Amino acid sequence: MAAAAVLLTVSGLLVVGATVVRAGVRGTAVSADAAPAGFVQRQGRYLTLDGQAYRFVGFNAYGITGCATGRPWTQAEMDAYFAQLPPASMTRTWAFEHFGVERLAALVARAEAHGQKLILSLANAGADCGEAKKDNAWYAGGYRGQYLSWVRTVVTEFRDSPAIGMWEIMNEPGHLSTVTDATMKAFFDEVAAIIKAIDPHHLVSTGSMAEYTPGTNDFAYVHSGPNIDVGSLHEYDQDHSDQIISRHLPRTLTPLYQLDKPLIVGETGILAGPRDCAISLEQRASMLQKEFDGYFLAGVAGVLVWNYTPTPRASNDTSCKYEVRAPDPDPTIAMVRNYRLPTPVAPTVQLVARSTGKCVTVPGAATGNGVVLQQQGCTGAAHQRFALQPASDGFYRLVAAHSGKCAEVKDQSYALDALVQQSDCSNGAHQQVRLEPTDSGYYRIIFRSSNQCLRVLGGSTAENASLSQFDCKTPTLTSQQFKLTT
Repeated sequence: MAAAAVLLTVSGLLVVGATVVRAGVRGTAVSADAAPAGFVQRQGRYLTLDGQAYRFVGFNAYGITGCATGRPWTQAEMDAYFAQLPPASMTRTWAFEHFGVERLAALVARAEAHGQKLILSLANAGADCGEAKKDNAWYAGGYRGQYLSWVRTVVTEFRDSPAIGMWEIMNEPGHLSTVTDATMKAFFDEVAAIIKAIDPHHLVSTGSMAEYTPGTNDFAYVHSGPNIDVGSLHEYDQDHSDQIISRHLPRTLTPLYQLDKPLIVGETGILAGPRDCAISLEQRASMLQKEFDGYFLAGVAGVLVWNYTPTPRASNDTSCKYEVRAPDPDPTIAMVRNYRLPTPVAPTVQLVARSTGKCVTVPGAATGNGVVLQQQGCTGAAHQRFALQPASDGFYRLVAAHSGKCAEVKDQSYALDALVQQSDCSNGAHQQVRLEPTDSGYYRIIFRSSNQCLRVLGGSTAENASLSQFDCKTPTLTSQQFKLTT
C-alpha cells in the first residue's frame, strides 16, 4: 500500500498526493443522509471525499479485467499497480458483462486494500472486449434487456464498496452511431435513475467522449438529468506542437460549468516510444505534466492517462504507443505518483502586451456596456487598470477600475478572434480568466468559457488595435502575453 504522503501547504490548500484537501467547499457539513466514509461525492461542480475537496490524476487500465491480453491481471500485478499510485487516486477500467462479477470482485478487493478508487465503465459503444456495437435501435430501447440486467447486477454487488469512485454508463456513448441527442438523453436519464435507485451514494458519469460525438452534441442538454453527476472528455487531438490543451475542452467544460457539474478528462494520450518516435518517453511525461496543469487550472476535476499496462515492451518493438508500461520503466508513472496541483498567481492591476509594450485599455474611458478593449500607450490612467477579482477555483474577473465593469468575450463566443469588451459583471464563464505564467514575468490570460487566450487582434502593433481571443499557441505568441504590473 502506498505510504501516506507528507502534507504540503500551498496557497491555503493542503495537497495529499493528487488529492486536494480544502475546508469550506460549498458547505461540506455532513448531513443525515450523507454517504458512508470513503465515498467520492459531488457538491456542485466540485468532487469531495470525506467532506474535503477532491481532484485526482491516474490512469486508464482497461486490461485489468482481461480485455488487453485475454487474461485478467494477477493479484500481484494489481497490488504492484495500486501501490505506486498517489493515495486515493482514480483508475478507469472496463466492467463489461463479458468479464463477469468474479473478476470485478477481485479488482474491487485489491482497490479497497490499497485505498484506491475505480471508475467502472458498464458497456462499450463499439465491438470490443466482448461487447457488440451499439446501434440507434439499441440506444432507443434495446438497452433495456441484457444491458440493464447487468447494470442492476453489478451495481447491487458493489454498492457498498468505497473503492467505487463512480459508475460510468458507457465508454464513449454515441461513438460509431448516428443517434440523436434526445435519444441519448433519455438513455442516460433512465440508466442513471436505475443506478441511483439501487446505489444512491455513488456518482454516475456518462462516459461521454466529446461534443462532436453523435448523441452528445448538445453537451449541456444530455448531461442535465438530475441523476447525472459527471461528464467526461476523451482527447488525443494534440501533440503540443500547436497548443497543449484540447480545443474540445471549452465545448465540454463550459456546458458542465453552466450546469454546476464537474467534468473529468477521462482519457488523454500521447504516442511515444523509447526510440524511433518523435516523442520520447521522457518527453511524454513532461508533456503530460503540462497538460495536467492546464486542465486543472481550467477547472476540470480529474485527468486520466491512456493507458497503463504491466506487460513489458518486446525488445524488438520500436513502435510508438499510447501505453504506459511499468517494466520499461516509463517516467510517466513517477510523474503521476508525484504530481502536485498548480497554484494560481496573485492578482495585479495593469496588463502590458509583450508584443508592443502597450496597455489593455477601455478606449475613451467609456463606462458603457459593449465597449471593445484596445491596446494603447500606457499612461497609468484608471481606464487602463483592472482589478483581478477572485471568482472561484483560481479564476478571476478583470474589473475595469474606472467603470466597475468586467472584461468578457463578446456574445459568449467560442469563435477565434471574437472580440473582448467590457460589460456588467456576472457569474458567466466568459467573464472569468486564469493566469498562466510564461517567462520573465509575463502571463497568458485564458478565458474560462473558451479556453482561448487574450491577444492583440491579429498580432497587430498598431495603436488602438482591438483585443480578442485566440487559440493559445505553442510556442506562445508574444501577442498573447501580458505583464501584470502596478
